[in-house]
Amino acid sequence: MTRVPLAAGLCLGLAMAPPLEGQGLFGKLKDKMKQKASERVDAAAQEVVDTAATRTERVVRCSISDALCIAAAQAQGQEVVVTDSSGAPVSGQDSAAATAAAAAPAEEPPPPPGSVDACALLTREEMATLSGDTPTRPRGRVNRWPYGGLVTSSCMYHTRYDKLGADITVERGRSPESVKAYLKNLKGVATRTTGTPMEPVEGFGDQAHWGQMGPTSGMLHVIEGTDVLAVRTYGKGPGAGTLAKTRELMAIVYPRFAALPPYSPPVEEEK
Repeated sequence: MTRVPLAAGLCLGLAMAPPLEGQGLFGKLKDKMKQKASERVDAAAQEVVDTAATRTERVVRCSISDALCIAAAQAQGQEVVVTDSSGAPVSGQDSAAATAAAAAPAEEPPPPPGSVDACALLTREEMATLSGDTPTRPRGRVNRWPYGGLVTSSCMYHTRYDKLGADITVERGRSPESVKAYLKNLKGVATRTTGTPMEPVEGFGDQAHWGQMGPTSGMLHVIEGTDVLAVRTYGKGPGAGTLAKTRELMAIVYPRFAALPPYSPPVEEEK
């Protein structure tokens, strides 16, 4: 029997033995590392694609005459490429002019005939004196009714601590018949709502009527020709919503209302 040296036999046994478990794990580890490397490459490639797509989404082509397209793209933070009628990009100067025109604020439509600035009938300084409080910025609006020539202009005043609020409304363009119907309806609503009929008031316009709407809210209506001026006061301060306080405010507003130029609504042609 031939004896094999111990060292040589150990090497021979290792060479002839099946792969060890450790060798299999090493192979799996190498495969996993390759997979992760591949995933990183794919992720990097996808990032390039996504960046390119985002870049494409942020670039919008708008016709030089399409101000709405330009304005919408600018509002969304997109880059605008201005093109001519053939689709070709226009020169830098023309493009800049088009985008600047789209960014410019739109001109407000002119107020309808007969409308007035109701907030000009009472200043903030006068409101501060009347209320003993700091008035906020007044809010005005104008409504043109779809039928007839009636135009309503209004202004709302508030104060910081709600001591006194004031709503001023001017209605112009009614017919004499419409004024009579308006006053009749107003009196009926006041009686049904508060249980107290409106009270005639002297010293303003052709006729004036006071209506108490609540413990701290009341409205004074003045009719001058076919125009109507209404002043409502309310709040938490002394006198708010009373005839005395509302009359004090009306004494400032009415002379300016009475000085307005006359207004005759346009006559609608019969179809």
